[in-house]
Amino acid sequence: MATNPPLPFPTGKSLLLFPVPYIAFNSQGQLASGRDELIPLAEGSIFFTKNQNGQYVYSKDDVPVINPPLNYTNHFIRINWLTGRASVDEATRPKFN
Repeated sequence: MATNPPLPFPTGKSLLLFPVPYIAFNSQGQLASGRDELIPLAEGSIFFTKNQNGQYVYSKDDVPVINPPLNYTNHFIRINWLTGRASVDEATRPKFN
């Protein structure tokens, strides 16, 4: 799910508005969606462009930095909808001998 209306991003004072993904829980700690959620894990950064006033602006020149290069998202966190507990998804858990 994503926010509606969109929120200011990357800071609360930004003029840019983006729909931001979120996970909602009910009063019993269960996921409001009623289904398990998978969250992909990857390491990286995005450096946003600023204008001459120091405000963030949307640009095609925003630079994604992925560490390590060609980092594939092959690890997931699974949130059980009934319990609200998170764990490493078994299908993507590293196997040790």
